[in-house]
Amino acid sequence: MVTPNLEFDVNQSTNLSTLERPEFSDIVNRILILQADQKMQGLSIYDVWKKYPMSEGQGSTVFLQEQDRDTFASLVSEQGRHPDAKSGSGYSVELKLRRFAIKVSVSELERKTNKYRDIFQKIISVTDYIYNREALDKTHRFTFGASTTMTDKDGHIVNLAVGDTKSLFNSGHTLAFSTETYSNLLSTAPRFSQGALELALDKLKTNDIDNFNKPRGANDDTTICVMICNFNHTLERTLDQLIRSMTDPDQDNEGVKNVYENKIKKLVLKYLATDAAGEYSTTKKEYWFTVAANTSKMTIASKGLEAYSVELSKEYNSWQDEDTRTWFYGADQYRDEAILNGKGAVASFAT
Repeated sequence: MVTPNLEFDVNQSTNLSTLERPEFSDIVNRILILQADQKMQGLSIYDVWKKYPMSEGQGSTVFLQEQDRDTFASLVSEQGRHPDAKSGSGYSVELKLRRFAIKVSVSELERKTNKYRDIFQKIISVTDYIYNREALDKTHRFTFGASTTMTDKDGHIVNLAVGDTKSLFNSGHTLAFSTETYSNLLSTAPRFSQGALELALDKLKTNDIDNFNKPRGANDDTTICVMICNFNHTLERTLDQLIRSMTDPDQDNEGVKNVYENKIKKLVLKYLATDAAGEYSTTKKEYWFTVAANTSKMTIASKGLEAYSVELSKEYNSWQDEDTRTWFYGADQYRDEAILNGKGAVASFAT
């Protein structure tokens, strides 16, 4: 299959003024599809989220609820009756489709003067706008995870609460069928270090419980994702030294294998240290998060972080202004995201 390439299909030897809109739009659609495929390559914030399947005709709202059951059978006498197994529906969250859209224009003058490079950059930016906004929103669920709401870049109030109505990162998360609570915050908000990472890993283990306060049973091979911002070289270097060394960080003996090897992945996020508008915020550059991510690119925990993303469609459209003969190319996306509970993630809002 020939890879569509606008700079190959439309170049200086192809006068854009000779192309009809349907012909040019076909090239554009192939470019946008290719761009979308390339966006999904490599480890990214998308890999932290589980995709919830949804198709047209199923409404605009998805209701997700925890389902837990008790763990152990009961001892009964030889003639005793079977006791009922305990089960229950725990906390829930609602995902409601929201529309995100953008358009770019190709003027008649641009086509007549064959501004193919300018047009190429415009066209490929369509997918960038959509994916950048989705990455911003998904990342900000963590950046603003100490709050139950936030005002996004468009001025809309976004509900960030998890199923127990608390913020994603909270020292008093509750369990639906137990009086016990759990915390997924590092209380002193330490900067990243080996010792701080050990504290976060301990919390991930102790928080891997169901609503009856019983262990959910994540396996020992779970791969952990440490999320940091891309504006902090010192933090990234410390993490690299810890997870990429050939020997155990605690040992001088070269024969001792690094226990973090193949267990911890580094995820550098360009929007983690940003404000609601996506602008860099120096006050957030020391934030870091430890997540049991749900991704095919990692070893999956039995549950991990129950972060769900729903998308109805991502569509690319074209139309023409009859008066100016300007061609427009737009993208629409219907999606939402929510996190069911605070298990599977630990935060340090370090300063």
